[in-house]
Amino acid sequence: MNELSVPQRRELAARALMQAVRRHLEVEGPTRAALSKIGDELEKLATQHADLFSAASFPPPGPQDTGGGVRYIIHTDPETDFSLYLNALDPGKSTPPHNHMTWAAIVALEGEELNRIYRRLDDRADEAQAQLALEREFTVRRGAGIQFLPEDIHSIHIEGVGGTRHFHLYGKPLEVLDNRVGFNLKTGEVTRFNLKNLPPAKRAIDAIG
Repeated sequence: MNELSVPQRRELAARALMQAVRRHLEVEGPTRAALSKIGDELEKLATQHADLFSAASFPPPGPQDTGGGVRYIIHTDPETDFSLYLNALDPGKSTPPHNHMTWAAIVALEGEELNRIYRRLDDRADEAQAQLALEREFTVRRGAGIQFLPEDIHSIHIEGVGGTRHFHLYGKPLEVLDNRVGFNLKTGEVTRFNLKNLPPAKRAIDAIG
């Protein structure tokens, strides 16, 4: 029997993850408790199958990657559209505060990512303006992931000298979430987030061809 290739093993690991995610959500729905369990499943992928997600297969941003980051699509579950990405970000990369409009779980393969989590203070009567307050900070690193509900608001900041390679798992493909919004902390302006900040996802080097 022929040994499975790395892309084949990666596909099997991703399918097993999606099966576990579906099981948790079928029992509990998208609650914080369920997302914590999903985060644990994603952490298992990072620790037990790190060899399937090497920098050789998922290289950091190159000169052709504008914005200091590159996003790789690993797997989209055909039953649910749950989508797993690997994000590679350069030092100094940051985003404005934004939401996801779907649940999300983030786990580190390499590097640290400072997350600033915000809460809204306004009554949302004005769709073009918002008032945010910093609620807490959390650094995503190996063994310490984070999860978000659809309306949660956070920003990310890659500090220090090393970049990051992190798993991002979402309830829907990011490419279809055109109703995501970003927030300007200085002016309070609410903007469409995807249209300005989402370059096309790539495939792993060893999955091309």
